Amino acid sequence: MRSLLPHPIPTSPTSSTICLITSDPSTPYTTLLTSPTFPTTLSTRITRTISLSNLKSKYTTFESRRKLFAEHDTFLADDRIVTYLPGILGKVFYKSGSKRPIPVSIAGERDRDEGGKRIKRDPADSLRAKENKEDHSRGVGMAAAVAKEIERALASALVHLAPGTSTAIKVGISNQPAEEVAANIDAVVNGLAERFISKGWRNIRAIHVKGPETLAFPVWLASELWVEDEDIKEVKPEFGAKKRAEKEKKKQKLLNGSVEAIEAAPVEGTKKRKADSTTKTDEDAALKHAKKKRKAEEKEKETAARKSRLKKQKEEILNEVS
Repeated sequence: MRSLLPHPIPTSPTSSTICLITSDPSTPYTTLLTSPTFPTTLSTRITRTISLSNLKSKYTTFESRRKLFAEHDTFLADDRIVTYLPGILGKVFYKSGSKRPIPVSIAGERDRDEGGKRIKRDPADSLRAKENKEDHSRGVGMAAAVAKEIERALASALVHLAPGTSTAIKVGISNQPAEEVAANIDAVVNGLAERFISKGWRNIRAIHVKGPETLAFPVWLASELWVEDEDIKEVKPEFGAKKRAEKEKKKQKLLNGSVEAIEAAPVEGTKKRKADSTTKTDEDAALKHAKKKRKAEEKEKETAARKSRLKKQKEEILNEVS
C-alpha cells in the first residue's frame, strides 16, 4: 500500500536509477518507455525492465540478487505480480525494506459505461497508439497514464501492514528540512489512522521518529489505549462454572457462621482423629477464602481508582485538543 507524501523524498534525477519488474512479456513495456508521449526525464531513469519469468530464471542465487539490489536505487513492480516477489527476491529485498518493490498500476484499463461494462476502443485510438509505439494488446496502459502512475508512486511512502502491532515507514531523509519531514509524518499517520485503525488516534499507542543509526525518539505516547466500554465483550461462563459457584456458596456460608455445627460422638481412635482433621481442613479453607476475598476487594478498589484517574486525564486531554 502507498501513502502520498506532501513533500516527496528528494532524489537525484540523474543518478537515481529505477528497475521496473513487469508481467510476462516485458517487451510491450520496454516499447512503451520509448514512446514520444512518455516523459524522457522519467524514461532515462528507468534503466532496466525485467519480466517475472526472467526474474525467476536469472536471479536464483543469493549473489545475483545482491548484485541486482546494488545496481538500482528504486524498484517498481506491476501490482498484478507484486505478491509473487517475496518468494522470488527473498530476504535480500524484504529484510530491511529500504528497496522493497513499490507496486504500480501499469495495466491498460478500458473505460466503462454506467452499467459497468467495458467500452470498445475507437479504431482511431488504436492507430494513434501504433504510431506512438504504444502496444495495448497485452494489458499495457497508455504512456501518459503509466508515467503519471510511476511519478505518483515515487512521490509516495510505501506502507507494509504486517500482522504485528507496529510498522516502520520511510517519510524523509536526513538532509530534508524538518518542517517537510513533520508534514510527511502528519500526512501518513492521519491517513493510516482514518483508514485502518479503529477509533483512530484513540488506539495509537506510540509514534517514534528514528534514523538508520539513531535511537527512536518518541513524539507521541499514550498511557493506555482508549478502549470504550461497548468494545468489551462479556466472557461466556466456562465449563464447570455451576459447580464452582455452588462450592463458593458453601464456603461463604461457612465463613459467615451459618453452617450448623456437626456434633460428633466422642469416639476414640481413628474416627475421632479423622473428624478433627476434617474440621481443621474446613477452617483452613475458610481462612484461605477470606484472604482471597480480601485481596480481590483491594484489587477492585485499586482498579476503580485507576480508572477514575485515567478518565480525568482523558477529559483534560480532550479539552485541550478541542
